[in-house]
Amino acid sequence: MTVLLLAVVLLLCDIQESSASYTITECNEDEPLYIVGNQPTSITCKGLRQTHNMYWSITELCGDCKETRVGLCAACRGSSPCPHNCSDVNADYIISRTKTESMLRFVDNLTAKDGATVKCSRLNNQTQASCTVNVIKAYQLPDCNNNTLEVVDNGKTMIGCTNIDPSHDMYWSIIYPDDVEKTVAECDSCLPDDACPDCTRKYDGYVADRNVSVSILQFDSGSDNSKDGATVRCGKLGWGTVEVDCKIQVFNYRLPQCRSGQLDLSEVPPWTSIVCEDLRYDHNMKWTVTDKHNDVIEAASCLNKNKTYNCTAKDGFTATRENESTSELKITKNIREQADNTLACLRGDNAAAVKCLLRVVHPGELENPSVSIDGHFTVSGHVDISKVFASDSNVTCQWYYTQRDHPQLVSSTKLGLLLFTDNNDLHYQRGVCNMTMQLNTSESVYVFTVVVQPGHGPVSAGTVNIRKPGYPQLQTSTCPKYLAEGSDLNCSCHHPASQQVSPAASIYWENRTDTAVLEVAHLSRELNGTEYVCSSVWAKGLTGEIRSSVAYTLLVAYGPAKAELHVDNLADYDGEDTIRDPSYFKLTCMYDEAFPSANFSWDVNCTEFVTAPTLSICSLDLRSVMDVEKIECTVFNSEIPELMAMAYYTIPLGHKPRTGFPVAVVAGGTAGFLSLVVVVVVIVVVVKRRAKKQPDNLVVSNM
Repeated sequence: MTVLLLAVVLLLCDIQESSASYTITECNEDEPLYIVGNQPTSITCKGLRQTHNMYWSITELCGDCKETRVGLCAACRGSSPCPHNCSDVNADYIISRTKTESMLRFVDNLTAKDGATVKCSRLNNQTQASCTVNVIKAYQLPDCNNNTLEVVDNGKTMIGCTNIDPSHDMYWSIIYPDDVEKTVAECDSCLPDDACPDCTRKYDGYVADRNVSVSILQFDSGSDNSKDGATVRCGKLGWGTVEVDCKIQVFNYRLPQCRSGQLDLSEVPPWTSIVCEDLRYDHNMKWTVTDKHNDVIEAASCLNKNKTYNCTAKDGFTATRENESTSELKITKNIREQADNTLACLRGDNAAAVKCLLRVVHPGELENPSVSIDGHFTVSGHVDISKVFASDSNVTCQWYYTQRDHPQLVSSTKLGLLLFTDNNDLHYQRGVCNMTMQLNTSESVYVFTVVVQPGHGPVSAGTVNIRKPGYPQLQTSTCPKYLAEGSDLNCSCHHPASQQVSPAASIYWENRTDTAVLEVAHLSRELNGTEYVCSSVWAKGLTGEIRSSVAYTLLVAYGPAKAELHVDNLADYDGEDTIRDPSYFKLTCMYDEAFPSANFSWDVNCTEFVTAPTLSICSLDLRSVMDVEKIECTVFNSEIPELMAMAYYTIPLGHKPRTGFPVAVVAGGTAGFLSLVVVVVVIVVVVKRRAKKQPDNLVVSNM
């Protein structure tokens, strides 16, 4: 009764209002209102005026079904809020309105509305809009679990969409995390006769196919995880929204030690630990080995029980899974037999797998690594390699240098090595790896390393230090200032040790030798004063060449060849044959020639001593040398003391010396050898009245 009274009131208020055009936005003349399965659906009636009273009705599809009003909405006059001016007369619907729109929401028993007509009308029926309800099945993505599609990174993924109405044109799209949606494929309807045309690909990397009510999309997940977090959508093209979404989760088991599809397995303890990463916490996983005959061995498996992982392995293998995302496998027996087998880390149901070819290696042993540089700035490197093995025979050698903390590759060589067999009948290889490179003349330090693969890592081969000659640039410190006549000259020219010139300069004696050594045999005094020039060339013929030279003057020391000793009586002579005071006399020592000069030495203490460049005078009181039988004078070269000559005087016993005559001459030797010459000296005493017999004190003088 209340509804009837409300309708009468609304009708009376609405009579004077002019008509308007109503529309249901979810319908048009050619398309019905699509309701997907039991999903609550809302439709909107537009074109209302705030003074209009209006209602919604449903005419279900049956033989005697009549139109049934399901809700009324009063006009929005004055300050009355519109949302509260509607009444719902059926629990299957919810009705609301604004001043210009009204919304009907289907909330229950949706499948029963298939084929029904829904109408939005002004209460006086002067203005209305209607459309047919078409309840269709919801599209489904059966491969989507918990609204998530797991795909393998860098692999191909297929996803199916079902429950597609054959009359629908449909599409596939990818909605990226930044909300950019890209339609990647479109498929036309399969009418008439369920004949489905080929689907159209919109982007490379996507292929779609359709078979009446099912469509399949295949796509690459992308090696950069670009689709991780994106949404894949299967939807209806054209009028009506029918779509189903699924979030993409990219996962990728990884073998980080697998490079270029190959993993090195060392046969030297500690055994190679092979790591599989990026496992899912809820995944069971396993390790398999496939041999060259495609026979598969399950080496180990790790089961997940409430995030507790229990691993079991076959003999010769050990496996662990210490955390949710990582598992580790070791092969401990018959390692060489694993050569060229394929190792795989897989999800327990084989849905995801990563594979790698095994290469068995024995790390090379490096001996005697070295580098050197010559005067042309060519660096040579050498290393001996023993006991290395690679199952694919790919042994490489790489040389590097580091300059100012910047490593640079010098050379990379695949080695051809010699085979040999050890005591265990296992084959290995051995050989050498050499390198040459050219450096410039800029001062710098180059640190060289060599890497042999398979191997244990970089090995230091040495350092090359480029250092220019400084000042003074050359020295002849090993060349003596004086050399004895008859001796040999052997000396060298060099840069000061403090300069550490590197590489060594080319040093030579001009017009003599191409080395830094100067040699002259059996020196003669004619060579005295000869000048020899030593020259140095650093970085010859290169940018930055440095030349220098130094002169060396050869001085040949010689003499004295012989020495003479003269004696003179200092007593007064009265013309008679006697000497009144014979105890005082002087000795004069002289030499023939010497270079650069000579020095004198007496073996007695002279009362008076006078030395000139070429002679030495010793005055003596005979009484002071009563116990001396012989007085010696030695003349020796001032620079080469081994060059000397000697003269002596034998003191007469019981006799008196006479004046004016030489008493002894002793010849000296050269080149450090002393020749003793016994000289018989006859003292002739001239007597005023007659010749007398030779005194007894004049005897043969001996050295």
